[in-house]
Amino acid sequence: MIQASKAPTHYPFLDALIHKSKARHSLNLGVVHPLSVDALKAAIDCHSNGIAHVVIYGPETDMQALAQSSGLSLLGLEVQNVEGSAIEVAQKAVADCAGVHPRINALMKGSLHTDELLSACLKSSAGLRTSRRISHIFKFDVPGFEKPLFVADAVVNIEPGLNEKVDILTNAIEAMHQIGVKRPKVAIISATESVNEKLRQPLMPKPCVRWLPTVHLAMRLLRGPWALTLRFRVARQTLRGM
Repeated sequence: MIQASKAPTHYPFLDALIHKSKARHSLNLGVVHPLSVDALKAAIDCHSNGIAHVVIYGPETDMQALAQSSGLSLLGLEVQNVEGSAIEVAQKAVADCAGVHPRINALMKGSLHTDELLSACLKSSAGLRTSRRISHIFKFDVPGFEKPLFVADAVVNIEPGLNEKVDILTNAIEAMHQIGVKRPKVAIISATESVNEKLRQPLMPKPCVRWLPTVHLAMRLLRGPWALTLRFRVARQTLRGM
């Protein structure tokens, strides 16, 4: 039986982001507690591809043993030996990311739980918090889709109110600007594309625009609420007159 060949998948937006990261030559990346093969390999890949100078935080003996058993090499990576729990490792990495002369200027989650890393980051004494709500953003490079896709917040904030939603949107817009998306188009996503009194409604465009910093008003388009599936089905958009 002849197996059909599968064409390789290309990710142009991700490739462009990696190229931009390489060109900056300024990122010192702290990888926190990389004690799984995937986490350690991701740290090594960041170094070997020239994306960042990588500092790994965790028990050095365990990280070296994992690398050796997995056929990986830590050559070129800076190792910060931190014994103790995952939270203690996170606290050390966060301390190195704060201050006037930080050792690292970005944090990457290894194999610890997200709440363990965030608990270290969000302590008022850590020096990383601002007045704005912390939030999360996914970046997708979907094959066949003509633009990069971002989703926020999908991890950190469970049931944000109006102020938190404005912060989430502001954070996402600023992140997209940094990546190179000069005029983001924002869709407010809901279970349905119409207001339903039985549903807890998402942030609506008008109050959102009123509270957004004015610097962003001319740099984004805001619409919604829309059902997520509607935005990906051209036929349904046509049927709904959108």
